[in-house]
Amino acid sequence: MASILRVDTLTDASSNNSTAMSTINQGTAKSWADFTMASTPSADDSFNLASITDVGTGKMGIVVTSVFATVNYAAQGYTNGTTGNDFNSTAGLGLKQGQSVTTSTSTYEFSAYAGSYVDAIHNYTLTHGDLA
Repeated sequence: MASILRVDTLTDASSNNSTAMSTINQGTAKSWADFTMASTPSADDSFNLASITDVGTGKMGIVVTSVFATVNYAAQGYTNGTTGNDFNSTAGLGLKQGQSVTTSTSTYEFSAYAGSYVDAIHNYTLTHGDLA
């Protein structure tokens, strides 16, 4: 049988360090993924990830299982490796230019320092916002 715990605030055992439930709900990531784009895109680990779609060299779409209430959510990403040469940079990673964001999909582009698109092997995304 399922049960519900209803509280307004969480606190530690000595009643210090309290946090409002609204802060916890608004402050947690609603989806994240650790994935590779080398060959066939695949997730090493994820939360609320329905699929990764390959839309061309260095370009991919993240589709979430539980959709967002609106398109006004924050999506960010990071890559730190390409086939053959690693780098630590967020340069070139971001929402695809001209791509309309939906409540379920964000499309990203990955480019090397030289500006060419690359299928990076170490990629991470994170989204915050209100779920529907």
